[in-house]
Amino acid sequence: MRQILSRPRGFTLVSALFLLVVVSLLGGYMVNMLLAQQSGTALTLQAVRAWYAARAGVEWTLFQVRAGGCPAVPTNFTLDAFSITIDRCTPYPVSEGGGAYNLYDVEVTAASGVAGSPDYVHRRIRATLNGG
Repeated sequence: MRQILSRPRGFTLVSALFLLVVVSLLGGYMVNMLLAQQSGTALTLQAVRAWYAARAGVEWTLFQVRAGGCPAVPTNFTLDAFSITIDRCTPYPVSEGGGAYNLYDVEVTAASGVAGSPDYVHRRIRATLNGG
């Protein structure tokens, strides 16, 4: 009696489908990671821009101090897409070495976007300025 051996059929199809599913999942994961990285990079750039906007608010306050004293607090203005607020400007008289001058405690906030939204950035800088 002869036995006829038959090759298994359909095994290649199952392997190909499994490989196709695995490659598709990896591709989807890579696209998701790319989008998350781009979003993180954009938010980091906005955070740096917010820091520079707050720094510009400190420089503006220094200009106001040297022109005649602290600006009214709070003072709000807009620079580019950032809302800048001068939160504090307090003079402190100092006398040393036979001279007297004022130091100014300044706090400035820069923000862009709506609080709670994914694109919201907020930076606050506190500085001590010499009104010289």
